[in-house]
Amino acid sequence: YYLQFFCTVTVNQLPKIGDWVSKSIFQEKDGKEGSRFSLAFVEDFIDKWVQQPSITEINIQKLLLSILIDTVGSTSELVPIIGELTDILWAPIAASALRYMYGSNVVFALEFTEEILPLVDVLPLATFCWVVETFFSETEIARGLEIGQFRKT
Repeated sequence: YYLQFFCTVTVNQLPKIGDWVSKSIFQEKDGKEGSRFSLAFVEDFIDKWVQQPSITEINIQKLLLSILIDTVGSTSELVPIIGELTDILWAPIAASALRYMYGSNVVFALEFTEEILPLVDVLPLATFCWVVETFFSETEIARGLEIGQFRKT
């Protein structure tokens, strides 16, 4: 019972956590999101490489980019102490890329947390988001992650 209550409360708070982390890293400038450090290259790369598919298409480029993000995040586990230090740099890049790709602050918060915490980098969150968005976009999982038909932005 307590576990179910904890999970319910946590899932309900994820969008707020994502907003808070997003605002802590990205400052508002003249009504537009600006960055304390420039991550515009992430959005530029995604815009140039990933094309927006029609509803009936499967976006293989987005899948490959998701796999790449998961792979880079997981490779830090290969080098014990130094790998965890590189996660400090990789976490905002990966989280920003996923927010841009999937339009979700929940995914942003989850990816940022996954990359910052030690020993959980092996979870393929980006690929999981692609699967949910592509095949299960109308489910409760998509609603909780705010992707698919529940995308906010």
